[in-house]
Amino acid sequence: TLVTDTELSTAIAGVGGGENTPNFRIELRGNQAISSGVETTIEFGNMVFDTASGWDGSTYKYTIPETGKWFISNVVRVSGGGNNTMSGGDINLYKDTDMLAHFGLTPNTSGAVGIYAGSSAGVYDLTQGDEIYVKATVTATAPRIDARADGGFTHLSGFKLA
Repeated sequence: TLVTDTELSTAIAGVGGGENTPNFRIELRGNQAISSGVETTIEFGNMVFDTASGWDGSTYKYTIPETGKWFISNVVRVSGGGNNTMSGGDINLYKDTDMLAHFGLTPNTSGAVGIYAGSSAGVYDLTQGDEIYVKATVTATAPRIDARADGGFTHLSGFKLA
């Protein structure tokens, strides 16, 4: 069962300043067309919650507000767009210019793939001011980063552990 934005925001607000704060979740709610074979920043356009105001909607980056150990996760779905297929795809999670995590697709068959979804999650030592963001590369005729109106396909979230 999906939780609504209001239910999630209310639950987070009720927790207040304890463990796992600050925290954030941002989502892509409309498909993002990208150029084939070009690494492109995912333009997350919907901030569901952000308890420390770290999200910058103009750069699509989250600025870490407090130094510590952070749990960061992202889910991304990419496709060739419509009925088009893709021959490869990469999704990378970055801290500033350093790649923190990677997942990708390289078909090892004679046929190509139409849709690829993946995720990464980990605990990272982050410093106040670090910028977190996600980039995708898709090789296809009409590549895109897929979205759903409820943010279910593509999103980035995180929270401070300690």
